[in-house]
Amino acid sequence: LVYEFRQAVFLLLFALILASALRPPILWLVKRRVPNGLAILLVYVAFVISLAGLLVLITPGILSEFGKVITDLAVTYDRIWQTWPSGSNLERLLIQQLPPPDTFLSSITGDQVLALLSTFAGITASSLTTLGEFAVLIVLSVYWSIYRTYFERLWLSRLNAANRGTVRTVWQSIESTLGSYIRSELLQSLLAGCVLYLTFWLFGMPYPLILAVLGAVAWLIPYIGVIFAIVSVFLIGSMVSLTTAILTAV
Repeated sequence: LVYEFRQAVFLLLFALILASALRPPILWLVKRRVPNGLAILLVYVAFVISLAGLLVLITPGILSEFGKVITDLAVTYDRIWQTWPSGSNLERLLIQQLPPPDTFLSSITGDQVLALLSTFAGITASSLTTLGEFAVLIVLSVYWSIYRTYFERLWLSRLNAANRGTVRTVWQSIESTLGSYIRSELLQSLLAGCVLYLTFWLFGMPYPLILAVLGAVAWLIPYIGVIFAIVSVFLIGSMVSLTTAILTAV
């Protein structure tokens, strides 16, 4: 049953995590005599506005850099097609397996137009689905924040009276620690993205915003994320110079 309803289960779990992460600012407002309902509303509205503002701020730059990526790939492919036929044995062997630049471009813009349109429609539908799930996540999180005490009493009442105090203490400790961890990781990810963007921009790296966003996301992935971020930055930095690649990777 959990597997069949996994989407709803994950939404509920994420809602509980979000509620635990946003509880401290709500309590901070309540201590300053702001009504609990109004405090919850203010904190969640501020969270949604901040997230939307961040997306609005970085989306135009990311789209612009993606356009530059496509242009640079076309130029690089054309240069490869011109130089590799007279290059090493490996380059000559590889170039025989690649289509000419005009054939490659026509294959993308010609027969595959319908496939590209279908893919775009799928991405649009997926984005709308994600937006709807995010709205449900916010509603569930707000609902939990409002009725948290009631729900805790409800499920604790199903336990043996002798164990309720211990279970309540453990639950509240887990919830508080998890909320602190999520707040810390999100803040560190945001700061990492800002620092990386400034660093890449100062070193003249191509696509600094895309690389900074990848680095910020990689920060949230334990252990493996940092390796992915360093390798990606080194490869892109090598397009400028070996020195730039090493410095930006460091």
